[in-house]
Amino acid sequence: TPFSSNVCANDGQYEFQINDSIGDGICCGYGTGSYLVKFGTVEKASGGQFASSETKTFGTCGSTPPPTTGSTPPPSAPPTNPPTTGSTPPPTASPTALPTPVPTAPPTAPPTAPPTPVPTAPPTNPPTAQPTAPVTPAPTTGDGAVAQEAVFDSEYGVPRCVNTGSSCDSRALLNGRGTVTNGNELNLSNTNLKRAACTDGNSGSYQFDESIDQITVTAGDIESGVPVPSGDFITEGGRAYVTVKLWCWGSGASDTADIYLTKDASSPDWEPLD
Repeated sequence: TPFSSNVCANDGQYEFQINDSIGDGICCGYGTGSYLVKFGTVEKASGGQFASSETKTFGTCGSTPPPTTGSTPPPSAPPTNPPTTGSTPPPTASPTALPTPVPTAPPTAPPTAPPTPVPTAPPTNPPTAQPTAPVTPAPTTGDGAVAQEAVFDSEYGVPRCVNTGSSCDSRALLNGRGTVTNGNELNLSNTNLKRAACTDGNSGSYQFDESIDQITVTAGDIESGVPVPSGDFITEGGRAYVTVKLWCWGSGASDTADIYLTKDASSPDWEPLD
């Protein structure tokens, strides 16, 4: 649904920010959306494909022009006729009128409220079947550790967290599979070192046939079958658990999901996780 908003603003530097609570932007996992920012008739910012938020800065800072000075009428001229001599008292001197002061009120400040963000179009209603493993929210803080969101690594061809933290979440980067109907996967096929021999199949429909949509690695452990985050940094040799959001075909009885681990992504030696 198109949405627009107009704001009166003077020349200056502005920052435009668009946020998405789902974390998949407004293009292109659940449709094709975009935004456009104009200053007058000139395009200043545009986009649509991002994760949780995107910020664009445009314009330049400059001084505010001074207010226009109004004209001040000259004071009234004193009378030119001399006073009458004799007993007649001298006329009272005409007071000199002070000039009208220049207005001191500053110009109206431009509005500071940012433009209203373009609403994100809701995705197509999924089928009634629920994913087999909902993602457990990772802790946001813990002894300095912060939950991290992955970004696409063009060298390896997969999502990767740049910094260490309490968790690493692929968010919407794995959502969908190949070029299936209504579910094209971003940066397909998200296979380590761009292995051409391990590509996704493209048959089926989104959230009806099989797909791995999200993977989260979290520092912590599984206690009595329940994932318990520790809030600490993910470290080599430490305890962590993997949460996978996926779709199975039908009841899922004919599908399996295998998870592997390697110590070196540059030269992987994959070992299955039990």
